[in-house]
Amino acid sequence: MLDYGQPIRLTDIVIPSCADLNSIAIDVWLDQETVDGQRLVLCTDISNKNLVLSDIQPSCVCRYIKVTLT
Repeated sequence: MLDYGQPIRLTDIVIPSCADLNSIAIDVWLDQETVDGQRLVLCTDISNKNLVLSDIQPSCVCRYIKVTLT
């Protein structure tokens, strides 16, 4: 889990492909994961392709990001 210490506006995410991974999930929230958490993306082909989210609309306001790798 990443804690930015204050709310940020998330507009872009770039994660390069990795042959050692099967999938990647990114969850974001502002206050508590169980209250306002949302799954931003689930990528099941990260072993073959880069994950690129650019100019996310509407931009996501969050303080915490959790990256789950399998």
